[in-house]
Amino acid sequence: MGYNASVRDIKCKVVVDFTSPFLDESITVTSTEANRIATLQQTADSVTSMSAKYLLLDGLGTLDGTWCLGGGQVGWFGTSVSDASAEFDTPYPALTITHTSRPIQSIKVVGDDKRNEYPVDFTVKLYGLSNTLLYTKTVTDNDGVAYSSDIEPVTGVIKQVLTITKWSTVGTCVKIAEFYTSIQETFERDDIFQINLLEEREASEGS
Repeated sequence: MGYNASVRDIKCKVVVDFTSPFLDESITVTSTEANRIATLQQTADSVTSMSAKYLLLDGLGTLDGTWCLGGGQVGWFGTSVSDASAEFDTPYPALTITHTSRPIQSIKVVGDDKRNEYPVDFTVKLYGLSNTLLYTKTVTDNDGVAYSSDIEPVTGVIKQVLTITKWSTVGTCVKIAEFYTSIQETFERDDIFQINLLEEREASEGS
């Protein structure tokens, strides 16, 4: 059936993002430790890249003009320093995100893409009401900046906790660009009862 036909069979699919960080005011981010340049709320804003390569007093950077002292998209920077095995001592650095009750069906943890650093060993725990532990994801030997994994949907989640025990680099702190994963639901044609469409045409037609 052509585009200009008098009767058209329109096939629709609607994707709804229930947890946009720009609309969901219930999202709160806290941590057990935070560097002075950290901006914790940025770990739940759907931005997975650092704005710059940030210079810390860890001896890993040089004043060559390619490093930045702060500002922009930072996320969570910790204060504990990884040891000679790149491991952290207890209490381990931890990041917590709380929100209204919702289903969680994937895990996402993104490190520092500018410094190419990331968590190697870590756990993600999902909690429900009354601090009830609903799900635990334990990851070892991660070898990439961006980690993601689909899981069986866990309903009634109000808190997510990321705990890092080993980092990719010796002698520095944790750096997490993104932890929270937005939840989407897709409605196919048979699930849609009614939808209003805005038809875009040529700009010359004034639509």
